[in-house]
Order: sequence, then structure tokens, then C-alpha cells
Amino acid sequence: MLFNSPKYMVFLPIVIFIYYCLPKRFRYIWLLAVSYYFYMQWSPLHVLLLFSTTAITYLCGRIIDGIRVREKESTVPRLPEGRH
Repeated sequence: MLFNSPKYMVFLPIVIFIYYCLPKRFRYIWLLAVSYYFYMQWSPLHVLLLFSTTAITYLCGRIIDGIRVREKESTVPRLPEGRH
């Protein structure tokens, strides 16, 4: 499916309509699912690339969040300059 194909011109409005009908907490899952479907239309092997990219990005995000949480817990509140 190409961006300028008639099939895509039908696909996109349906995806957008369903996106706005879903509750906000499920919208990202919908977009992920239709993204996988879109890429599978071109070549099913591209799903492996998309899945690995999704997994790596998710894991890196979790690692970054864990580092930020640990940094917040380890910092000690300091008094403003000039007050001792």
C-alpha cells in the first residue's frame, strides 16, 4: 500500500475515525497496530524491523525513566544560597 494509492485513501480516514472513537488510553495501541498492518502490506519482513525498533525504543525509555527516578531519590534538598 502506497501513500498515493486509492487503498490508502480509504485506509487513512478509517484509521483516523476509529482513533477518535477510542478512549485516549487505547489510542496508542490502535496506532501501533495499524502501523504494523501498514508496513506488512509492503513486505511482511518489515514487521521484524518495526518490532525490533519498537522493542529497543521501549526498553531504552524504561532505562532512562529508571535512571531519572534514581537520581530524584538520591538528591538531597539544598538550602538556597546565602542561608546557612
